[in-house]
Amino acid sequence: MNYLRQLILLLSLSLALFSCTKEGPQGATGGNGSNGKDGSNGKDGKDGKDGNANVVSGTIVLDNSRFIRDSWVIRAGSAVLTTPARSSTLSLPAITQDIYQNGTVLVYMKTPAGATGASWAPLPFSRTVSPIGYLIFTNYIYEPGTLRIYYYHLCTDADLLGSMPAVGDAVIPTQEYKYVIIAGNAVANSVVKPPVDLGNYEEVKAYYKL
Repeated sequence: MNYLRQLILLLSLSLALFSCTKEGPQGATGGNGSNGKDGSNGKDGKDGKDGNANVVSGTIVLDNSRFIRDSWVIRAGSAVLTTPARSSTLSLPAITQDIYQNGTVLVYMKTPAGATGASWAPLPFSRTVSPIGYLIFTNYIYEPGTLRIYYYHLCTDADLLGSMPAVGDAVIPTQEYKYVIIAGNAVANSVVKPPVDLGNYEEVKAYYKL
């Protein structure tokens, strides 16, 4: 009898343990978490200034040591006049054969030299020396790959020719120059578009977006 009770008790405990391991019903799905706060948009960068692929410009500074003895040739019809001069030769690969044949090169110098608030004067540029009576000229020529700046004297009074100082002995002041190299298509466009005063560097700078 006692054995039967023990067996019943053992079965009851087994059923109780079995019922405890049974999984309960699935709980309800939890709600979605709140979205994080969006970051602020970055500030747009400033657009760069549009350039002109058909125009190249630059600045150069020349002092007396950069000029060698040379001569300037003046042609008037069949007459040829050669006058003593000084010249400085600059290597500019941007002056291509196409530029030489179809485009143009402009050169400007700052006047007065070294002055604050100076303006840009187009070459050729001349100034009168008084009372001797001669002109100091700054001029230029160009060819493929090369720009040459000239400095020379021209007498304005034949009677004073002997009083004009030799340009070879002159001390050329340190001078700042700007060059503008314009491709042939840009030169052609300037004829169609509103005209620009090529003698005014500020207008050329604005027109060609330099």
